[in-house]
Amino acid sequence: MAGARDVGALEKPAAETEEKLRRQVERLEKELARNKAAQEVTGKASALLEMTSESAD
Repeated sequence: MAGARDVGALEKPAAETEEKLRRQVERLEKELARNKAAQEVTGKASALLEMTSESAD
């Protein structure tokens, strides 16, 4: 019966690891979305600055 006890001992850490990884994925997905939005804003600002500098010439 030692084998069954060992399996039970492994299930809890595995479940904790899985939950930790799910939280990490969720955090990284939010961070990615934020970075994509920032990149889009930066690109639009750059294009706007380029347009204004061209019209000043």
